[in-house]
Amino acid sequence: MNNKENEVLIKVGSGTDAIKLANSIKSVYEKNADSQVTVRAIGAGAINQAIKGVILSNSFFSQKGKLAHLLPSFKTITDEGMQKEITAVEFKIVVM
Repeated sequence: MNNKENEVLIKVGSGTDAIKLANSIKSVYEKNADSQVTVRAIGAGAINQAIKGVILSNSFFSQKGKLAHLLPSFKTITDEGMQKEITAVEFKIVVM
């Protein structure tokens, strides 16, 4: 089980470059293979970019005989400025 030091949260927006996201995911695992990467997206465009980024990251991992799996979930986030709750989609990435 991972501790808080190994948790990395990557926030994705609709304008996020999927290739840069894939490189970020790969970079986290190259620095520490025990890292727990979570990609967080709010909105359809951001979710689309998040999924594309994870799919692209699979090409990096497959070269090493590994595969990135997604564990999707919902996360309720409180927006303090607007004083409302927003539902985000989070993808925990498990590399095997």
